[in-house]
Amino acid sequence: MPSTQYAYVGFELAKWDYVGVDGGEYLYRYSFIGRNLGIVTCKPEA
Repeated sequence: MPSTQYAYVGFELAKWDYVGVDGGEYLYRYSFIGRNLGIVTCKPEA
């Protein structure tokens, strides 16, 4: 199961919180320096 991920955006570290699954897609809440920037869906690779 996916968990919280961290990825660099420019020189800043962004946080991706796993929030659930929707129709086979993983949902992540994307936050950046403490600001919630919305929900991102990611299709898992087979």
